[in-house]
Formats: sequence, structure tokens, C-alpha cells
Amino acid sequence: MTILITLLSLWTGFSAQPGGEEVWILISSEAGPYREAATRLQLRLRERELDSRVSTLESLTRKALEYRVLQGNTAVVSIGSRAARAVQELAVARAIHIYCLVSDPESLGLLDAPVSHGVSIQVPLVQQLVLIEEALPETHQVGLLCRSPASGEGCGGELKAALPAGWEAFPVDMGATPTAAEAIDRLLETRVDVVWMTADSEVFNRATIRALLLGSVRRRVPVFGYSESCVKAGALFGISIEPSDQADQAFDILWELRSRAETSRSEEPALRQDPRFRIVWNENVADLLRVKLPASIRKRAREVHQQ
Repeated sequence: MTILITLLSLWTGFSAQPGGEEVWILISSEAGPYREAATRLQLRLRERELDSRVSTLESLTRKALEYRVLQGNTAVVSIGSRAARAVQELAVARAIHIYCLVSDPESLGLLDAPVSHGVSIQVPLVQQLVLIEEALPETHQVGLLCRSPASGEGCGGELKAALPAGWEAFPVDMGATPTAAEAIDRLLETRVDVVWMTADSEVFNRATIRALLLGSVRRRVPVFGYSESCVKAGALFGISIEPSDQADQAFDILWELRSRAETSRSEEPALRQDPRFRIVWNENVADLLRVKLPASIRKRAREVHQQ
């Protein structure tokens, strides 16, 4: 009952009347995607006559951050991992916390108490594999670059567990080869049907991405990229997370929480969503690889051009 009363009181300020309490938007930095998401979120809030204010993490002192979360606002939307961690580390439940454009909510403690709601940029692996199967129906062998975890277990376990029946994974452990170039050569020599890229900074940097994509074109091995920039750099196709979509999802969560409070459903589980994503493909690479993507993919995908 206490939780219900608390959440109802939190939402009192979210009436459609001018002068209600603000939704506070905290962005990790002035980077373009964060600012784009914040602008989109403010637009959605204005449509519902809700006030908002945007701050960058670096512009706030610790005391100012604590005041905003503890007393100044009933809802805080953090955009980016650094902003989300800063709010979560205050470990308070007075402000409703919603995050977006976050890469790994679990590692940031966002799945722990106090309750946070939000959307990450991690597209479930099963959804990625469904897309690969549709685009390249002859696929049975999937290669990847990876690094074995400190536990000593072999890398690629997550991919192996998610593969459809009859598919095989061919992971190449970069920690077991002298250089990244040798790991890439070993991967492409296996003649896999597609290389799956994962957004792992321990594996991929600018040089590794460039070397893999150049090698894949030379050997005519399609690559599935984890971002639009990878597809622009030479992957055949992949997924793209749009800041505006993330902002829309954060707004939808915010509005659902408001509905919960108004209809006495405040004790329902945290709202956490998989991200909406766009399909992108590179026609120049398709021509070089002599691959024709199905019409069902091309119709839904956005074409990007090589950088």
C-alpha cells in the first residue's frame, strides 16, 4: 500500500496542466545521438503538455545530481550508459528512472534495486538470426570473432546456444592468435556462410572492423553488422538503432507508468523493452559479393552507401 501511495503521489505533477513538475532528461554527453534522442523526447512530452528540462552529466555536480533525483523531479530519463549509471548509483527510489540508449543494462546494475525501467540497444540474438536466415536462406555455418572469458570457457557460447537446428557456429578466439589479422584470416578461411559481428569493444575496434570487412569482400563472405556504421564500412547488411526510436520507447514507458499509477497497477513488474531496430543494407557490397538479397528484405531495409 505504501508503494502504491508513493507512486500515485509521484505522478500528481504529471497532469496536463501548465506548471506541472518537469520530467528531467539527463544525457551522458553532447554527442549527436544523445542530443537527438533528448530533442525527440521533449517533442513527445510537449505533445502531452508536459514540461521537461535537459542537462548533460558533465554539467552537474554530485550535489546537483542528487537534488534532481532525490527531490527536484518525479521522473528522470537518462540517455546513454554513463547517465544511467550515475542515476542508478544514487540507489534511491523516490524518482521514477527510465533509461534508453544503454548498451548493457545488467552490467550497469539497472536490473537491480531500486527499480529502473527502460530500453537498451541490444537486439536479441534470436531476432538477428531470424533476419540472417531470411536474408541468406542457404546459411548453415556462422563465423564470429570473439575472446574467451576469464572463466576459461570457450567463446561463442551465446551464439551456439541460439542457433537454429542444423546450424553450426565457428568461433575464432582472438586471444588464441598472435594478431588480429591472423584471427581474421583463420575465420575467413573456414568458408562460413556469414560472419556475425557483435558489439564487443574487446574484439572490435576501427582497425579490426576495417580488416575484417576488406577481407570479407576479397573472399566473398557476407558479414552481418551490428550497426549502420558497420554496413556503411562494408558489411552486407545489419541492424540500426535510431535515437528517435529509443526516445519514443522511453516516452511510451513513461506514459504506461503514468497509466499504472492512475489505475492502481503500480506494483506491476518493471517495464523493460527490446529495442526497435531498422534493417540496413549495402548494395555496393552486395554487387561485389554477387549476392542478391530477397525482395522481402530489400523492401523493409534502408540502403546505405559505402563511406
